[in-house]
Amino acid sequence: MVAAGPDEPKRSTYIGLFLTTLSLLQFELFLTRIFSVTMWYHFAFMAISLAMFGLAAGAIFVELMKKREAHAMLANFGLLFALTSAICFAAQLYIPVDPEKEIAWTALAFILAAIPFVFGGMVVCVALTRFPRHTGALYAADLAGSAAGCILTIPILNHIHAPTAVILNAGIAALSGCH
Repeated sequence: MVAAGPDEPKRSTYIGLFLTTLSLLQFELFLTRIFSVTMWYHFAFMAISLAMFGLAAGAIFVELMKKREAHAMLANFGLLFALTSAICFAAQLYIPVDPEKEIAWTALAFILAAIPFVFGGMVVCVALTRFPRHTGALYAADLAGSAAGCILTIPILNHIHAPTAVILNAGIAALSGCH
């Protein structure tokens, strides 16, 4: 079998993209549950805005790094997505409830929640833009992963708590970075 060239996605690129988008959607949905419990219910919708912001910011950063090798970026950003998912979530748990500084603490919680989406967005952007002849097949892997993430979220949350699910999800994201 011939190795994939710099302009060709590897088989693992499809698997990694599938797992990344699965993890991204699950992380977003888990955050809606967590925000509705730890903050007020109307902050649950903020998870969607943070995801959109992070994905767009990731795409902008990728555009600024045009010269980098795509396969290495996919692996690095995938692992950074996994690490920041777990670390930023854990850091959020230590944000105090302080009515006098509530705005600052809430802003910090939202910034921490957005960071993993930036790295996840970088993975998706690299995969979809660096292999232009294969965009259709890569987009299919993207959509399939997103759909699987949405479908699997309900049974996962029926069996484990959302904070535990976030850590499990970081493990899935780490697998995406290994591909």
